[in-house]
Amino acid sequence: MVIKMSFNGFSKDSFIFFQDFTKNFTSDWFRKNKGRYDVLRLELISLFKDIADNYIKKDHPEFETEAKYCIARINKQGGTPPYWKYLWGAFYRKEMGGKSNDLQFYITIHPEYFDCGLFLGPY
Repeated sequence: MVIKMSFNGFSKDSFIFFQDFTKNFTSDWFRKNKGRYDVLRLELISLFKDIADNYIKKDHPEFETEAKYCIARINKQGGTPPYWKYLWGAFYRKEMGGKSNDLQFYITIHPEYFDCGLFLGPY
C-alpha cells in the first residue's frame, strides 16, 4: 500500500496562537487573529484528510470522514466563555448521530501539546 500524505505537521505559530489565545480570550482578539486560526484549521483538515484517505475510508466506510463534520468549531454555541481553549475533531460512525454519541478516534490540539486517542462512547 502506498501512503500519500499532504500533512506537513503543525506550524510553530499554531501552538503559539493557542498560547496567545488563552491569554487574550476575547472575541475582539480572536477576530484580529482569525488568519492565524485559519492556518491552524487548514493544518488540522490536512491531517484528517490524510488519515481518512489512507486508513479509514477503504476499511471503514461507515465512519464520517469529511473534515467539515469531523472537526469541531472553536466557538461555543451560546457558551461562556465564547471559545474552547483547544481544537478537536473525531472520526465517528455516521449513523450514530454525532461525534459525542459513539466510539470515536479523536485528535485534539491544546496550547502546549497534541493529543489523540480512542473514546469508547458515553456508556
